Amino acid sequence: MVDFVQMIVSGVAVGSSYALMGLAMVIIYKTSEVPNFAQGEMALASSFFAMMLLTSFNLSIFPAFCLTFLFAGALGCFLEFAVLRRAKNPNILGMIVITIGLEMVLVGLVSWKFGAEQTTMPFPIGPYDSYIIGDLFISKLDVLTLVSALVLMGGLYSFFKYSKLGL
Repeated sequence: MVDFVQMIVSGVAVGSSYALMGLAMVIIYKTSEVPNFAQGEMALASSFFAMMLLTSFNLSIFPAFCLTFLFAGALGCFLEFAVLRRAKNPNILGMIVITIGLEMVLVGLVSWKFGAEQTTMPFPIGPYDSYIIGDLFISKLDVLTLVSALVLMGGLYSFFKYSKLGL
């Protein structure tokens, strides 16, 4: 019985990561009506930017997070204004091809700047830091991911249900 509950808890925690990715895809698609195939690479570039701030500039986690958030927004705005809006006679297929091209460009830029090797980002929560509740082990990172997903889903639900802009 304990193994079954452990599997359920672990599954919900991993599922919250997929929920966050799904939310990102749906929000981008609903606002632009274009599936953005470069979205993962935009997150990749932002993650490497955060790693650079943490390792090369020795920033603590909070300022690095804030600057990375600003970088991600600026990157998205730049790609929207400099590339996607400049498309002549855009149709859905053309926009998909453009986002696939942006994906390749971003992977190339990140590989050129940071290398193609796997790296480990310093993070204040270790991979084995866990809460122990009875016989259950719950990773602190899984709890953080689940709480982040729930807060974001609740905020988005409230925004789309009750705000003028969301309606």
